[in-house]
Amino acid sequence: MLKFKKIKYIFLLLTVTVTAGYANHVPFHVETKKKIVLLLNSYHRGYSWSDNINSGMYDTLKKKYGKKIDIYYEYMNSKENFKTPNDEYARKLKEILKYKYSKSRPDLVLINDSAAYKFYIAHWKNLFPGSRAVFCGVEKPVIKQIPGNMTGIISRTNYTGTIDLILKILPNTSKILFITDSTVTGLLNKEIIRRMESGYTDRVAFEIMNKNSDLYSYSIIQKASKLPKGNVIFFLDFYREPDQRLVDPEIFVKTLAEESSVPVFYHADTLMGLGIIGGDMVSAYEQGRTAALMGIRILSGEKISEIPVMAESPRICMLDENVLERFNVNRNLIPAGSKILFRQISFLEKNRFYIMGVFLFIIIESLAIIMLVVFYRKKNENETKYRGLFEYAGEGILYFNDEYIIDCNPKVEEIFGRTKNEIIGKTTADFSPEFQPDGKRSMDKICEMKTGLAQGKKYSMEWLHIKPDGKTFRCDVTLNPIALSGARAAQAIIRDIEDRKKMEEQLNQSRKMDVVGQLAGGIAHDFNNMMAGIMGNTELIEMKLPKDSPLLKYTKTIASSIERASELTKRLLFFSRKNTMNLETVNIHSIIDETVSLLERSLNKNIEIKIFNEAEYPLITGDSTLLQNSLLNLSINARDAMNDGGTLTIRTRNITIREEDHAKYTEQLEPGTYIEISVCDTGTGIDKDIIKKIFDPFFTTKDVGKGTGLGLSAVYGTVKEHSGHITVYSETSIGTVFRLYFPSVLGKDNSSPMEFESSIYRGTGRILIADDEAIILDAAKNQLQSLGYDVHCTGNGQEALEYFISNKDNIDLVILDVIMPVMSGKDTLKNILEISPEAKVLISSGFTTNIWHEEIINLGAAGFIQKPYRLNMLSYIIAKTLGKISPTDPEF
Repeated sequence: MLKFKKIKYIFLLLTVTVTAGYANHVPFHVETKKKIVLLLNSYHRGYSWSDNINSGMYDTLKKKYGKKIDIYYEYMNSKENFKTPNDEYARKLKEILKYKYSKSRPDLVLINDSAAYKFYIAHWKNLFPGSRAVFCGVEKPVIKQIPGNMTGIISRTNYTGTIDLILKILPNTSKILFITDSTVTGLLNKEIIRRMESGYTDRVAFEIMNKNSDLYSYSIIQKASKLPKGNVIFFLDFYREPDQRLVDPEIFVKTLAEESSVPVFYHADTLMGLGIIGGDMVSAYEQGRTAALMGIRILSGEKISEIPVMAESPRICMLDENVLERFNVNRNLIPAGSKILFRQISFLEKNRFYIMGVFLFIIIESLAIIMLVVFYRKKNENETKYRGLFEYAGEGILYFNDEYIIDCNPKVEEIFGRTKNEIIGKTTADFSPEFQPDGKRSMDKICEMKTGLAQGKKYSMEWLHIKPDGKTFRCDVTLNPIALSGARAAQAIIRDIEDRKKMEEQLNQSRKMDVVGQLAGGIAHDFNNMMAGIMGNTELIEMKLPKDSPLLKYTKTIASSIERASELTKRLLFFSRKNTMNLETVNIHSIIDETVSLLERSLNKNIEIKIFNEAEYPLITGDSTLLQNSLLNLSINARDAMNDGGTLTIRTRNITIREEDHAKYTEQLEPGTYIEISVCDTGTGIDKDIIKKIFDPFFTTKDVGKGTGLGLSAVYGTVKEHSGHITVYSETSIGTVFRLYFPSVLGKDNSSPMEFESSIYRGTGRILIADDEAIILDAAKNQLQSLGYDVHCTGNGQEALEYFISNKDNIDLVILDVIMPVMSGKDTLKNILEISPEAKVLISSGFTTNIWHEEIINLGAAGFIQKPYRLNMLSYIIAKTLGKISPTDPEF
């Protein structure tokens, strides 16, 4: 026995030695362009169902293509984060994936389960344009309409096969108890059980063990441990407790099977080996393999239209030998073709390795000698191969000792902007600025790391390097201690991350705008409501004063202040992209000329204005008011920077961005024709320490009372809302230039100025008003009575509806606020139109966004009034709604 053990250990040692030597000397091949395949996974790594699907996909693709394919995994972790394809998590995931795959778009996307399917359907045109996709693990109710670039396998939920298996191998079964949860999948399961039950009423009873959805996992296990014979448990899904905490299905099922007094069945192979007896099972691995085979057909050139969607997942009857033994199942009742797992292995099978080892020892020894000879013959060839990997690596690699750099690859030359001869022999400090971003001296940190490397430490960090022109750039650096020719040295792997950092800064800026947008959206309604009440009372005062009263100048000042306050709210919403615009085709040269005419009356005489309208195509699609405000903001900032006089220059030109010079301008602009507007001044300039903050909301360098900090923020929001981009370059004491880019419209200028009606229209009739703000009700009532109308006011939608029901024949017009207690304006509108479809209803709101206003208009409202409003606007809209004005008359 001792001799046999020695032979076994010698054999194993020899096998490992030979295998290791051979693995390091596989012939090197120059690869052609590889296939790129993305495995988009709904869940997380370690979830056995999706991991087995991934394994089926990976094994099949690798078997077909070997090293000629790159396979990438992306996990969405949808059980904890993902809710809809357009929620915040999905939007962030979309931005990350767009950045990661912008330069290496996948040839094929393999989709694993429903969340990934929904995400891909919503975003593939933007993320992976031109891609083809194969899905699997997706339930039929999720699938609405399959795009033409996609095929796949529908994961049809079918439990009848397992129920028939239960009744066949356990003929004395009188009741099947199902376990599921209250998730969307659980509710679907309960509906499936209800539909199946009618087909088995004369054979077996059905019951959902946790039918009230209030049993926790431990209660289910306790209940299962006390079940009498004749019962069987069919586990479907249980992923969440009643209090929504996640449940690990493997731990739950293993405990359930161990404690249960009756057999436990399941419908997928991922939980086999945990104590369940088996079932008519969907194979996750087989599903992944089949999806990959469909993908291979696509990559081979076959049209997707020729690869039909599979209506049902592959299934196989699987049973656990150990559990069959535990419950004394008659083997003669098991269906033919069933797969029996975990069979007891015979002595010969268990020890066949040792028996075969005796016979193969001599053969392997001979092969080992031959392979060791090959090993030494290929030594020089391998050194050449590894040198090639060093030379052509996609990351910078350099080696240095205690004194200087001793070697580097071409990627380091590209990153540093220097030749190899300019790098070797220098120290790492020669390519670093004096200080790092944390404020520490570069030389001090380098000395500290050299000491650590000498002690065997490894480092991974962000480091600031310097170009020959003096500009700094950021890199990820990994340092590892190594030995070269027996001497102590270190290896540095360098990745240039400057572009990635710029993208992160842009994302952070976008998040800041979102926060302010949420704040602005919250205050807009209440703010405008208050302004509406003040405006109404102000105009009532004006109506009661003589035309020559000196008090009129004060009321006009109040009205003007209200309009400016309302405009401030709109600015907040527009620069944070929380409001919609009045889009039309506008001539940017006309807007510039109008802006200059306004500036000439406000700029100091010592400031010269120069205009160069050089753009051949000056038309863009946009909101003329917002664009003019943006140019005014930039020009006024330029004025404030030129207290001692100077020159303000506004210039336009058309530029065409092609694919090859995309990054020259900005990666945020797609290829196409744009109009560039530059606003340049010769003022004091902007300090480099604050230039990154100038677009932040409420940031200002002006004295208290001289600036709100919203000017440049509003410009930024307007540019982004117009699908454009803005840049700034400044030198202290020299000046500043802002460049704005907008997509051009190639065509003639057919725009015309808008006309507005300013007359006050009087009338008669009964008007019902509903608003929860007393000041607005009082002001509106007095205003309308002054116009000749009979007015009734209510404080919420419910009161308005009750009054309308009692007086509908005597009411000519209803005015509803959108946001009210008890019953909202939207619900009140629906109820009024249901009672009287011909009723005329106007909607009024302090919110400035138009998206849901249009939705309410589409429900049947006659029009919309934006708070705060002037009396002339209110009178005009009411008169027009009541048919007192011709439809051809000018509108607001």
